[in-house]
Amino acid sequence: MEGFKLVCGGKVYVSDECSVGSGTFKNGGAVGFRFDYPIVLTFYAPGNDLSANFEEIPSGAVKDSEVLVSVVVNSTFEEEIKTNYEWEITDKKGNKINAEFLGNASEKQGEVKIPAGGEALFYAIFKMPESDVRIQFKINENGQEPLEKYLNNNILDSESFAIHLVKKYETERTFDLPYNALSRKIRFPLAEDEDITAHLTKPRGEWKKGSLATGSLNIEQKDSQILKGIKLFKSYSPKTIGVSENSDTIVLNPDVTATVERPVFGDDPLKKKWLNLPDPRKPKVLDGEFTYGGEVRRTYVYKRDTGLYDEDEIEIEGVAKAPFNPGSDRIFINAYIYNGKKDLKPPSFENKIENNGNMYLQKSLLWQSEPYPFDVIRWMCHIKATVNQVL
Repeated sequence: MEGFKLVCGGKVYVSDECSVGSGTFKNGGAVGFRFDYPIVLTFYAPGNDLSANFEEIPSGAVKDSEVLVSVVVNSTFEEEIKTNYEWEITDKKGNKINAEFLGNASEKQGEVKIPAGGEALFYAIFKMPESDVRIQFKINENGQEPLEKYLNNNILDSESFAIHLVKKYETERTFDLPYNALSRKIRFPLAEDEDITAHLTKPRGEWKKGSLATGSLNIEQKDSQILKGIKLFKSYSPKTIGVSENSDTIVLNPDVTATVERPVFGDDPLKKKWLNLPDPRKPKVLDGEFTYGGEVRRTYVYKRDTGLYDEDEIEIEGVAKAPFNPGSDRIFINAYIYNGKKDLKPPSFENKIENNGNMYLQKSLLWQSEPYPFDVIRWMCHIKATVNQVL
């Protein structure tokens, strides 16, 4: 036998850290322990332990979005235990944030039962404030109920990797569809050249060797707000931008190309469906909207202590997540429309002779001639994103 533990007065003593005999107490004599048989000795097998770990905690979130944080508590006790726990969720200034608590316990703090050799799950759901958020979780903080020697894994604190506030981008821009254009392809940078960024942080440990940050930024076209149920652009790209990088900070600056066609405005000269506006000088305006968002993930590893000594550590994998800056880009198209008129106001001509005097050698004779019908050819074009016109 290499040693044993004694529980005295509610405290745990390890034999090689105690002395019994002369000098045990200052100016005292020998001290003895009396054992009542049978003696139950706990030898240096892996110690009874509770360990808390973040199972789900995002690196960032957008204001007013719903945030889910989960904690798993593992137990190596050979019997069911009852212990105390506590959540603390605060903003950057230390103000408490209201949250809903689910899982094995539905209150902010209290007691929870954990099965023998099992685990308990704790969930907190809250709305992201206009600030970074700090998450603290404690299980059996004092190590007394039940008795634990190793307490370094009983308290979680996200202060060093707080849930960061992620900025949402909202931009607007306008393009013209000229009178002579059947369609126009436009190109524009999402977020007005702002960096669309996802920043990964891990709760603990290191990035797993060979692991990459993977995920995507997804771009979606929404219906027009002016003309409900209509999508302004016939086509657009890209719809998805994939990510696979050996980095914890991913920065994207994508350009979007989209094509708008004249028929969406109710004017389709190729099919002889003409629209005439009350005032051709004023365009017909429609809007389209592109929204974007997504996330990246990366695997990290850390060691979890299960006993009193380093050799009792096991390696655990976790997944860190981070959102890209979400946003929306609203596009307005001014369509200029004029298809002529069936009946035109008769022109007014002068019937007279100018410079019809004795002093003038040259005279001008003005009169209205007979009408001559003639056809008009209307040339229209498709406009590329480079603004070059293609007939």
